[in-house]
Amino acid sequence: AGAIGLMKYASDTPSLAIAERVRVNQSTLIVPGTHVGIEGHLRIWLGGKEEFLREGLRRIGIELTALFD
Repeated sequence: AGAIGLMKYASDTPSLAIAERVRVNQSTLIVPGTHVGIEGHLRIWLGGKEEFLREGLRRIGIELTALFD
């Protein structure tokens, strides 16, 4: 088991589309909420080394900023 975070977002964009965009554009994996029965959320793993987590969050942030700005 590991720590996970659930991020809720305010958009009609499907979580699967967001997760796929992050995967393709940033080579970073997140779980779309639809896969765990909670559309409108993204599931993010919070384990591992701090540098690894920071870089993953930075990459996710790039895509979310581009998508929602």
